[in-house]
Amino acid sequence: MAGSMLEYTMYRLRDYWWWEYSSENDFRRYFKQNERLIVAEQGHLATDGDGLAQVQYLPEDYGEIVLEVRDPEGGHSAAYFFRSYWWGGEGGAQSSTPGGRSL
Repeated sequence: MAGSMLEYTMYRLRDYWWWEYSSENDFRRYFKQNERLIVAEQGHLATDGDGLAQVQYLPEDYGEIVLEVRDPEGGHSAAYFFRSYWWGGEGGAQSSTPGGRSL
């Protein structure tokens, strides 16, 4: 999809799947239906000649996060789940900033 304009949405949820759901798969399946879901960021991405695009996101808080990218012309979409927690993070004692990710 070289030279395409894509839409992205970053969703965040502070629920823990192991408290609310019987499995992580159930959590992911119903993620966008959760009433506590927050749309953390939205925007557009332009792909380069190789079909690659970059998005930078600095979490404001901890939680389960989903990056959803959509092609508005074809209607196709893809999503990637990741977590941002202050424990075990690279940004210091209580930072919610995860390390860089290449998707």
